Order: sequence, then C-alpha cells, then structure tokens
Amino acid sequence: MEERKHTYGGAEEMLKYLAGCGLRSAVPAASLLSEIGPFEEEIVRLAQEERLTCLAGLPLALLRRQVQQDDGADLWTQPLTDAIESNARMIAACKKFTDYLTEKEIRFTVLEDAVLCRLFDWPAVPDLGSADLLIDPERAEEAEAFLESEGYEIVNHPDVDLVMKNGGEMFRIRRWLRSLPNPGDVADYYEDIAVRLQEADGTKVEQVLSQEDFYIYHILYRYRHTSRRHPDLFTLAGIYQILTRGIGRSFDWEHVDAELETLGLTEFEATCREQAMEAFEDRELREYEG
Repeated sequence: MEERKHTYGGAEEMLKYLAGCGLRSAVPAASLLSEIGPFEEEIVRLAQEERLTCLAGLPLALLRRQVQQDDGADLWTQPLTDAIESNARMIAACKKFTDYLTEKEIRFTVLEDAVLCRLFDWPAVPDLGSADLLIDPERAEEAEAFLESEGYEIVNHPDVDLVMKNGGEMFRIRRWLRSLPNPGDVADYYEDIAVRLQEADGTKVEQVLSQEDFYIYHILYRYRHTSRRHPDLFTLAGIYQILTRGIGRSFDWEHVDAELETLGLTEFEATCREQAMEAFEDRELREYEG
C-alpha cells in the first residue's frame, strides 16, 4: 500500500475550506498552498459567484503573508479590493441612512445581510451589495425622498415595495414584510410585525426582531432565493454563523421549530443546517489512499 496522502479536493471543496477558516477566524493550513495552484482561478471565480470573496480570500492572504509565499496571490488582488471597498461603501451608506431615520424619528428595522454581517469579523464578511430595511409605512415616503436626494434611483422589483440603487449600493425599502413562499398556506404571518418588534438598545426609533424571529425570517427569505435541496454557499455561511456564533446558541428552539412547521419550512431549515455544518465544520483534511 502506498503512503496515505492528504487532499483538499477540487475548487469547490477548497472554497468551502477557506470560507470555513474565515467563519472561524482561523488561518488555513500551510499544506493547502502545495495543492491550490491548478484550482485557484476557479476558486476565485466561485468565491465571487457565491459572494464569499472576502470570507475565503482574506484567510488565504493571511496564510501567504505568514509563510512569505505569494504565488497566485495576484488572482485575488482586484476581486478582494473590489469586495472590501463595496462592503465598506454599503455599510457606510446604511449607517448614513439609519442615522437620518434616527434623527427624524422614523421607526425602522434593519433586516437580513446588514444584520448578518455584524456576526462576522470585519473585513472577512460575505459580499453584501444591498441592505433591506423595514420602514414605518406612514413615513416611508420621507425615507425614500432622502435616498433620492442622495442620488438613489428607483428600480422596479416584484418582491419588495421599493428598490433604490445608486451605483453599487442598493436599498430594499419595505413597508411590510412579504413573507410567505406559498402565501395560501398561512396568510399574513407577519401581519402583526409592528407589535412583535422590540426596541433596540438605547433608542426608541430602531426596532429589531427577536433572535428567533430573525432566524425564522432569514430561513424564509433564503427559501425564496436559493435552491430547496442544494442551498448556495452564501446561504449556508450565514446559517452556520448564526447557529455557531452568538444568537443561535440561546434560541428558544421550541418556538423556532413550531413556527418553522407552521410555515412549512422544517425540512428546508434542516437541509440548510446539515449542509452548513458539513461545508464549514472544523475538520481535518480529507484523506485518501494514494
């Protein structure tokens, strides 16, 4: 029998490994560098496609600095620069917008990616590109007028109340939560959202979903935007981070499970959870018989 060897698999497996390092704030194993060469261009392409450019690319860049080896690093230079700058612009735009809403005392709730990114170690965050906000419907026009004054233009979109875009930054402005993948199953699940929101610490203007309701909404939102059987890596990375870091550790799972069952999302959530752990868990390199 020949010597047992280690392998990271192909481009997709290497991307999962690198993104897993980013999720756990870990440095990849140096042995990766001896295998990554033939796959690196494809890894960069997949990372951009899956919106994991920073999450996967930055741990690899840190490894290369530590071992003083830069073969292939130039493939990441522009994609990483673009992703970091884009994320920074989106976060700054979101802060400016929410500062305005706070000053004008317009109630709002930040949703989805703009909340998720707080669970990651900057700048190793998923590629953002947009921010979703639930705005007090009685004052939503004021919020929209502010964005127009900042150069944002209205973009039609069938699933939300209003999409406003300015270059690479995009806001989805919601006056209510369009929630259900199959609206006939359970009508108006989020109709009472106004009374279910909680005040954020230190303000009576910003409101937040409970940790459990955020997770339920996140699962439902991703259900509408990814494959049912094979969720994309962006979806899995977010779920992994929720469940292993911070809010997922203190869930009232009895409540979560009951609501997921009501929405018909039990199977989808279980698929996402299983695949997220399989994709990003801290595992040894795959071994094979040489």
